Amino acid sequence: RLDIQNSQGVYINREMRSIALNGSGFFEYDWTNPITNETEPKMSYVTKVDDDWWLGAGIYLSDVENSTE
Repeated sequence: RLDIQNSQGVYINREMRSIALNGSGFFEYDWTNPITNETEPKMSYVTKVDDDWWLGAGIYLSDVENSTE
């Protein structure tokens, strides 16, 4: 599933894999929010588990903004 792109043509899983292969890190990108069905900024953290696995978790930045209001 490395061929999945967002609306800007960014290969999301390829970027996340690259981050994980270098250890870990954050990645900000636009993705369709399933609740609003709108493209929104999202931030994910990705880390390498081993040579074959990596793990990521993300949050829409609008959720962060709404939780701090």
